[in-house]
Amino acid sequence: MSSDGIRESFPDVADAVALRKPRRLPVFLFGVNPYSASFCGVRFSDCMLNNDLYADCAIRLARHFQPDGLMNVNAALASSALRGRRLVERDGARYLVDEKTGEDVMRIPDDGNPQSLIGGQITAMKGTQRFEDAEKLAADAPERLDLADLANAPTEADDVYAANLRRVNEALGGRVLLSTGVCNPCNPLASSFGFEALCLAMLERPTLVRKLANLYTIRSLRPLRARILAGGRLVYTGSSWASLLGRSQYAEFFHEPQTFIHQAVRAWGAIPTLHATGAQMHFMDLNVASKPDIILVDHVNSIAEVKARFGDKVCLTGGLDPSGVLYRGTPADVRREVTALLEKVAHNGGYILCTSDCVVLDTPRENVEALFAVARQFT
Repeated sequence: MSSDGIRESFPDVADAVALRKPRRLPVFLFGVNPYSASFCGVRFSDCMLNNDLYADCAIRLARHFQPDGLMNVNAALASSALRGRRLVERDGARYLVDEKTGEDVMRIPDDGNPQSLIGGQITAMKGTQRFEDAEKLAADAPERLDLADLANAPTEADDVYAANLRRVNEALGGRVLLSTGVCNPCNPLASSFGFEALCLAMLERPTLVRKLANLYTIRSLRPLRARILAGGRLVYTGSSWASLLGRSQYAEFFHEPQTFIHQAVRAWGAIPTLHATGAQMHFMDLNVASKPDIILVDHVNSIAEVKARFGDKVCLTGGLDPSGVLYRGTPADVRREVTALLEKVAHNGGYILCTSDCVVLDTPRENVEALFAVARQFT
């Protein structure tokens, strides 16, 4: 556990992280957008375009369910994403359009699919930059990752992320762990240069890729310190692209940055939580070796197997499919599924109940309430 203050305020979470059986099973709610929008009866796209509304929905969600932790409390679209762009409504959908070129930059969905927010999935595959032009950028990269490079990271920030965290934390009286996030450099590299180009560069330009990974790691961590101090004491990290890599690729290029991210988060008094997104059993041992306090296990991996292999080394959360029974079933179905999950992984401690990703838009409220009811009765 990273901080004495967290131990005092969240003893059940602290016990779970320490691999002890808590007095009460902790629950994290992975529900701030898209679920918080439908919970509050507002359009998902409105939530994504309005930081005040985004924060208000998070507050209402937490007050109703009273989770121990609330995931995804960052912000709506960053102001930088809106600069130089205008909102256009077309065929019932909303788009951000570049004011100079008139081209669509991204679709703001109302179907609750966050993937629609990525500057276009086509861009994510093709990228907008070229590794051939990246040598100059890499010249600023540190040869090795060192916490000393973050010594002067700002402790205050006026960005929308810190503002939302501060507002939600104050409204909830600091009684809920709020998450902020930082990506493994695999994500920005894949999005900037294209995933296929990244894989090719790992073969042809490995030194350049390592330098860029270091650079992106330091750049993404610098604003994080202020967000932690603003209330983001649960730091959600990892890569949504990493599961597509082979074990040797991940080990060579992205394991060290991930380990460093956890070191920095812990040094700043927060809880590093690694989201093992997608199928990651082939390098789950590397995830454990990177020393997060918690691993959030995607439901496509067997959380029972992860618990059996690594339950004596790291606290686990997740393992529950948000698009399955929780979304499509009845409260009775949810109670059965959650009970079965807890029987597999929670009896000896070291587990925090949570869905493996965002609770789906329009998930029935009574189903989420059933999840919490089972957790609160679990012994």
